[in-house]
Amino acid sequence: MPDHFHAVLRIGVNDHNNHLAPSAKLQTKEELLHALNHSKNAFRPQTNNLASIVRGFKAAVTTEARRTGVPFEWVSRYHESLVRNAGDLHFVRSYIRRNVESWKG
Repeated sequence: MPDHFHAVLRIGVNDHNNHLAPSAKLQTKEELLHALNHSKNAFRPQTNNLASIVRGFKAAVTTEARRTGVPFEWVSRYHESLVRNAGDLHFVRSYIRRNVESWKG
């Protein structure tokens, strides 16, 4: 897949998201994503959320690519989805495998 990247991130309960423990009453994907991306950040730089994880990953990969002379650039956006159960995880893994196979050509 020369033009994009897939990953599955598992973020456990920690000091930054313990208010989002499974007992929390967040019913929809949108509610959870909003809580993960907007809690305690308001109009300040985003930290300790999914956007900051993606930003840090992109920065590290860019730094290494430049250090080793690999021509590389990112698009400015990303797509996220929640994996809520084993069925969702199976679907995502299958999608990624099929996506890779389609590039083998």
